[in-house]
Formats: sequence, C-alpha cells, structure tokens
Amino acid sequence: MLRFLAETPPEDVRPIRLLTGNDLIGLGFRPGPEFRKILDAAEDAQLEGSIETHDDALIWVRRYYQAPSF
Repeated sequence: MLRFLAETPPEDVRPIRLLTGNDLIGLGFRPGPEFRKILDAAEDAQLEGSIETHDDALIWVRRYYQAPSF
C-alpha cells in the first residue's frame, strides 16, 4: 500500500471532485448538513466509476437527491 501511494500521483489516488458546493447551490440546495452527505456520496460514486464527468455528477445528484422547495 505504501509503495502504491508513493508511486501514484495524488490525483489518481484521490481525484479532483467532480461536484462542488457551488454546483449544489446551482441546483437549488442550501448549504447545510446535507451538503457533506451529498458531496461524500458523489465522491464515492466517482471513485467507483459510476460518474466520470461533471455533467454525470449533476445528473447523478438530480437522480438521487431532491433540492428542497422554498
């Protein structure tokens, strides 16, 4: 494991997130406890290969989470 971490670029070990808090705000979410849950779940989906692009991430959020109505 240590050898893998030493030889692998950081972006391959933990790639740049495809989804940010600003994306969630743009989708109608308000900052709060749900943000972290959504961002962590999206990162897991990214690492598992379920989402590969920013557009995939936006579609994924719309599919699995609903922005609150105000």
